[in-house]
Amino acid sequence: KGSLLGDVLSDKGKDPERIKRLYYATLGRNPTTRELGAAKKLLGSSKTPIEGYQDLYWALLNSNEFIFNH
Repeated sequence: KGSLLGDVLSDKGKDPERIKRLYYATLGRNPTTRELGAAKKLLGSSKTPIEGYQDLYWALLNSNEFIFNH
């Protein structure tokens, strides 16, 4: 609670909206179609939704795009 990830997960939206919100918050843009598909695949293969979103968030924070632009 009280974190961006907690806020995203508390939304009643579906995965695509949550994924877009994480992308926009970290990279300042929406995901491409390819990125959205990869994120959905990651979430689908995770043991729990929170683990999937944590992995996605860390991947975005550790991406070259985030590191060099923010």
